[in-house]
Amino acid sequence: MTWESGEGETEQAVWRAAVALLPGAEAAAEEWAAIGEQEAAIEAAICGLCAHGVAIGGELRAGLSVVAELWGCRQALADRLNRCTDAADDVSTLRVMPPGEAESPAIEECVVQQAAVGGELAEAPAPGTAVVPWIVCEERGWELDRLHVCEPWGELSFRATGYLLRRSAEPEQELFHGPLDAWSALLALRER
Repeated sequence: MTWESGEGETEQAVWRAAVALLPGAEAAAEEWAAIGEQEAAIEAAICGLCAHGVAIGGELRAGLSVVAELWGCRQALADRLNRCTDAADDVSTLRVMPPGEAESPAIEECVVQQAAVGGELAEAPAPGTAVVPWIVCEERGWELDRLHVCEPWGELSFRATGYLLRRSAEPEQELFHGPLDAWSALLALRER
């Protein structure tokens, strides 16, 4: 699998693929990213795709979701990204879970104690960590989840503390520890 732009698996490839689909003035989003205005750039790209009814595939949608996650604006842009038109000829097996479907898990039902669903982890997330479904590979059954701290007031932490790559009912899982490991986790999902 490759990004829809045909380039390698980099954040820059996601930018180029998204910008190539945008009308003239909004294509400046790539320049904004290059000068350090990533949050504004990802918002402009996603809003432009949505506003112009540009159809995007599952891989580009997943890539944009990860880029937004890395720049701390995934939550704010998730609804818009979900409203982007699906490409009719999309052959991607990746699907970003819709915000309503993935953002409101019952914390009691998704808390990791010392083992995650499907088996033991060599290095389990800390007790009290919430596992929030994020991106799934429908063809192979793998799921990439965000890990969040359950805050004392009952909400999930704004930023993920890590990522879990797993397949239901199977022991093989991979834990990505850092909040900036979203890209590595997506690449691992694509390689499964």
